[in-house]
Amino acid sequence: MRSTKTLSILTIAILFAFPTLAFAADSGVEAVPQWLSIVVGAVGLITAVVLMVDAVLLRRVSEGSLIADNIVYLMTCVVCLGGSMILRWGVVFLEDSLIVDQAALGADLLVTAGMALLAVYVYRIRKAMTGYLKAAKAMTDSAADESSGGGAEG
Repeated sequence: MRSTKTLSILTIAILFAFPTLAFAADSGVEAVPQWLSIVVGAVGLITAVVLMVDAVLLRRVSEGSLIADNIVYLMTCVVCLGGSMILRWGVVFLEDSLIVDQAALGADLLVTAGMALLAVYVYRIRKAMTGYLKAAKAMTDSAADESSGGGAEG
């Protein structure tokens, strides 16, 4: 009980202290140079395009497999992450601070949606693989039972 109360007070203090420190530390100097943002954005954009192409090619290869039923979650995740990178790339060139804030929020929301879709994909694949492994183990066990003693009944 005491540790929960202490943790709550510490969390509230941190939430109120950090924005104050951030505004006090504003010295007018750029923390990240614009050229670095452009380079990182370009690398991210290229990576997003490669990832989108690979996701489409993966769908073609996985037709009829265990993964094919769930690949739509992965592809949607890739689209969200790629869209987020495109928004981040656009933020570098936007000048209106309101639009920049909205675009940054949209990019963050797309990343969150992408992570949620990836979590659903991984969960469904894990669930399907667990079922497959249980069925394979049951088949192996029944085959072992038949070969050890059940084969004499035939």
